[in-house]
Amino acid sequence: MIKNKTKQKGKSIEEVHERWLMKKLENLYGKRCPDYETGCGCCQAWSVYDSIIDENRGRL
Repeated sequence: MIKNKTKQKGKSIEEVHERWLMKKLENLYGKRCPDYETGCGCCQAWSVYDSIIDENRGRL
């Protein structure tokens, strides 16, 4: 029997992908800064994450 791999512990595949990307950013840049600062590499990385998630909502 083939299991449906689009769900993982009750989460949609989109949630799984978002969580994967979030964990990658946390490992590379650390947790999101409380306030955005121009020139901060961590803030810029999280801004890219937000753009990716916003542009691909429903398509991941």
